[in-house]
Amino acid sequence: PALALLTAIESARRMPDLAPANNALVTALAQCREVRTLAHPEQSRLTDAIVSSDERTVLGVESTRIAVWDLAEGRLLRWIESNYRVQNMQVRLSPDDRHLAVIGRGGSLVIAADGTRYGFTDRVVRLFDTLTGNEVAVLRGHSDRVTDARFTGDGKQLVSCSWDGTVRAWET
Repeated sequence: PALALLTAIESARRMPDLAPANNALVTALAQCREVRTLAHPEQSRLTDAIVSSDERTVLGVESTRIAVWDLAEGRLLRWIESNYRVQNMQVRLSPDDRHLAVIGRGGSLVIAADGTRYGFTDRVVRLFDTLTGNEVAVLRGHSDRVTDARFTGDGKQLVSCSWDGTVRAWET
């Protein structure tokens, strides 16, 4: 269906007068269907989702934790908990699915163990072990908001960028 959709979109762009009769688009849309719903047990707001490289698990991101589901069965496997609250968390999986890079998009609200609340822009990338859920590293060095992070193809490095105008490469 994806190729048919791309073909139909390009066709509609090139020949807008024929778009209403575009059979490729109609066929592609008919083939798109929901396979499974992975329901969050507490119906909280999810802000990001990512599929593992082997397409066996899905991670659903909320403000303080990440749900890990078995995609084939739709079963919740575990939670990856964080000790801080981030608005609009963004996550990236390493190519071997072993590490999870987490950044906060936008302002963050951190709630300390004693309940004290701190508002700030997180200038770090946090790495988690996806099997244990433990935070294994906090990558510090940016002087402003981290806006994205990506693993290299071999997973040996993580590259992050920031509003401070820098791109940093980290060993993982």
